[in-house]
Amino acid sequence: MAEYKSLKDEKIGGKTIVIRVDLNSNVEDGNLFKSARIEKHAATLKMLSEKGAKVVALAHQGKKGGDDFISLQQHAEALTEIIGKEVKLLSWESDFVAAIASMQPGEIVLMENVRNHENEEQDFAPEEAGKVEWVAKIASVSQLFVQDALSVCHRPQPSVVGFTALLPSFIGPVLEHELNALKRFDKGEKPCVF
Repeated sequence: MAEYKSLKDEKIGGKTIVIRVDLNSNVEDGNLFKSARIEKHAATLKMLSEKGAKVVALAHQGKKGGDDFISLQQHAEALTEIIGKEVKLLSWESDFVAAIASMQPGEIVLMENVRNHENEEQDFAPEEAGKVEWVAKIASVSQLFVQDALSVCHRPQPSVVGFTALLPSFIGPVLEHELNALKRFDKGEKPCVF
């Protein structure tokens, strides 16, 4: 398994960090069920905030046309409750570049559902994904990218690979934990049952 750059030794205070997290959870009648994954990623966002980073979280919920395709407003509220500080939702129609540029150390924002963008579910090479307008705009006011969502690592989509072409990139603690767990399969005793 390839080695990845971890955030552990990186100085992040005062830096704007774009982080791809997995908040995708069950939805029933438009209501979000808080999942363990929301709590895990909330811990990462809290840690980055406490180290003085300006945190810009990207996530999706459901697929267009599905009953579970909803705004991330409830996710922002759940994160606010878990973290104990406001996580503001930024819409794609807002002047999100100015909002990100004016963030103070420790602040956390969650961008609206990335699947609102037609091109988010298309496949791209990283260099091409980095040219997608909304990716380039966010990257222009950011210093680091963190991939913390194993569940989307196989997807060559703008929110997953676009920032890697534009910013120094790292894996987050949730992804690092999951990759370390997967390494055990490389050394698995035979026979194995999955």
